[in-house]
Amino acid sequence: MKELRKEKKVTLIEMSKILKIPRSTLSRYENGDSEPKQKTWEELANYFDVPVAYLMGVSNQKIDDQKALEIAKNIYKRYLTDERLDEKQKKAVRYFNNENLDEVLKSGMRQYFAIPAVKENIDWQDLENNGFLNTWLDGYLENRYLKEVKTNQNLITNTYYSIPDCDEIDTYSNIDNEVQIPIDDSFLKMISSEIPQKLTDEIHQLKSDDTTLLISNYENAVSEELQKEINNILDEAREKISILKEKYPDNPNEIKQITALITNSRSGKYEVWSRVGEVEENDEINISEPLKEMFIQIGSEILEYKNNDFKETYK
Repeated sequence: MKELRKEKKVTLIEMSKILKIPRSTLSRYENGDSEPKQKTWEELANYFDVPVAYLMGVSNQKIDDQKALEIAKNIYKRYLTDERLDEKQKKAVRYFNNENLDEVLKSGMRQYFAIPAVKENIDWQDLENNGFLNTWLDGYLENRYLKEVKTNQNLITNTYYSIPDCDEIDTYSNIDNEVQIPIDDSFLKMISSEIPQKLTDEIHQLKSDDTTLLISNYENAVSEELQKEINNILDEAREKISILKEKYPDNPNEIKQITALITNSRSGKYEVWSRVGEVEENDEINISEPLKEMFIQIGSEILEYKNNDFKETYK
């Protein structure tokens, strides 16, 4: 509360007059010596134009959901006519241009406010400067499109980026215990008794050059040759997967249903009946066509319910 008051450039006395709350009470609120009632929380939140949860310190979202949504929608509308976006980005943006757009953007904004860098940057929190959000939201929509929409190109892209990069392989043997020590006056004071006279000039030159000492451990048992060989294999895999983009363009979207029964017969052998779309792939179980159709219909209804439930959860 004190930070918000300072941002607003008002004193406790001025706040007291406006809100008709004693200055001493406001002071106790600021210092955590007293807890406002719900109605008072709401009055204070309205005064500072922030959500109650932010004022209470239980949320990092400095503006309310509706205002955040409106800002996100304005950015989204600009995306629709932005010629700088490549075809892949445009496809992702157009995909969400439907009745579910608000829920998609609300979900995105909740993720945005949870980003550590946003928590530490006041401008990014209040969206006065939404340059970072403008870039981030485009990436969010593209990543969500890649996960949600099953296409040849998305499968290729997701597979390509799931391959570990070279740095991950190269640093596998590193132990995460790195220490960074600036070569500054404090460091020189700490080691002054250990510096031979002939090294003094060199050490002071390093200090002048704003040098940092980095130290850590690594596991020497991991073979560098193995790391190189794995990287060569992964580079080759990336190259081959990239070529598939030309070979397998996207087909028209067509969601089909898979229905299957698996029985464990008395002999201990598993038997399967399965139908993929209209094609019967396995027919080892002796059941009638009407029973098959019944299971297909039941499955269709269950999937419809589950898909709707999934959409609600994603909100």
